[in-house]
Amino acid sequence: MGKKRKKKTYNTPKKIKHVYQNTPLNILKSINNPKCPECSNNMANHFNRYTCSKCQICILKKNL
Repeated sequence: MGKKRKKKTYNTPKKIKHVYQNTPLNILKSINNPKCPECSNNMANHFNRYTCSKCQICILKKNL
């Protein structure tokens, strides 16, 4: 009868699995943006202006 084998110890940490994060839809954020005066399309929100992607109109925020 032989001795019982010693349990192996691992020195590298276990792999951390990726956790999925739910993000809200971007279209819900753009509902409050103003509509374009020419084509009534929702305008894109930038840090200092609103722009229309359809007719390329740009309105500065301080003018609103």
